[in-house]
Amino acid sequence: MAANEGPEVNVEANVTDEKDEGKRAADAPAEDEPADKKAKLDDGTAAPKVSVNMGEVRRQVEYYLSDQNLRQDKFFHEKISSANDGWLDMKLILECPRMKLLKATKENVLEALKGSHLEIKDNETGCAVRRLTPLPTLVPRSERKQKNEPGNVRYSAHLGGVVLSIKDIPEEVSWNAVRDRLGDRVKPQGGKVEFATQVKTENSESVLLCSPFDGDVDFLDGLKIDLAGRECEAKVLYGDALKKGIKDIPPHLIKKREKAAMKRRQAQGQGKGGGQISLAGQSFGSVNKLRNRLKGVIASHPDNKPMNKDSSDYKLVVALLDYHPRADEKKKEMTGIKVDVKDFDGQKSRCFHVIRTDGTSEDFSYTKCMSEYERRLKEDTPAAAAAAAALPADAKPGDTNANNPAAANADAEEEGENGKNGQDDNGRGAD
Repeated sequence: MAANEGPEVNVEANVTDEKDEGKRAADAPAEDEPADKKAKLDDGTAAPKVSVNMGEVRRQVEYYLSDQNLRQDKFFHEKISSANDGWLDMKLILECPRMKLLKATKENVLEALKGSHLEIKDNETGCAVRRLTPLPTLVPRSERKQKNEPGNVRYSAHLGGVVLSIKDIPEEVSWNAVRDRLGDRVKPQGGKVEFATQVKTENSESVLLCSPFDGDVDFLDGLKIDLAGRECEAKVLYGDALKKGIKDIPPHLIKKREKAAMKRRQAQGQGKGGGQISLAGQSFGSVNKLRNRLKGVIASHPDNKPMNKDSSDYKLVVALLDYHPRADEKKKEMTGIKVDVKDFDGQKSRCFHVIRTDGTSEDFSYTKCMSEYERRLKEDTPAAAAAAAALPADAKPGDTNANNPAAANADAEEEGENGKNGQDDNGRGAD
């Protein structure tokens, strides 16, 4: 069976979304300053022109309106679904922190989107952008968490690039047509098709390798592609199917994929050294920065006052609590979170407390939660990725010990032991 590589396409690294929904103006962002004001310095002289990367502006706006982002961006999803004919006000886009960082203006966006698959309008009714395809279904945050946070080896298996198959390809469609059609779909997401096999006669299937991009597994798994009038579905490979599919990929691309996986792990903050990590939809430069943020939450909140459930602090602490060795027990009948004082061996310390329906509260140690969080981060290693490839096809996402119940039990016992003597940095003796 012959194998074929896709053509090289010069695609810059995709831009990750840096929006913070808590910092965005909900309905009425400030009006743009007049251009003549922006163009003047304090002394009245003309300000130097700001260089704007139009390519990045285009990629960022296309990302905001992509399936990948709108599956999880509740703010933009609701704005588009409630607007007439799906138009998204340009002011909302320009208010995003990433767009401010790029120093993009309305005129920049209009210029950058010329030739884009997005539609734009700029008339007396306002300036807006819209997509021409239906909105994807918004994925609840509780479901996204299982997929995107550390320790999920099903996703680790494809860190270096997704291996997938497309079956039931019409007889008249060639492998390069399959590659090109898929390439058209992944290019706006920041990826490309690295490789495609000949269409196999026994099951009309082609195996393809895509370069990694943010949210690639979710985007590609179940993606529908029109091939000669037939709707064919892409399926991300796992277990034995993944092992078999990798055998069809040339060795130099396998090595390239392994290097990409290592680089991506480093970027995701594996271990204590740093790199971008995420929790509760919030990004941190390193584990230490996340830990410092939690210390800051304790320091900034008054004693015995429930935290605002809509605040990013509350969402962060609740997400972290899921990593406690006794999370289910701690969260039983939970109605809120507060910071309060605990007396431990005659010393008072401040720590997080769970508030329950009967009015009682119970402290918990965020250091125990952080220990488990770091442990799961470390599971995303090359060995864990290899284990993911060996998972049975019906294993659940996040099941790191699917083939080894004894290991799972050992992990649970170890977590319990490690939690017995933990003390909070800002609160001794919290459990």
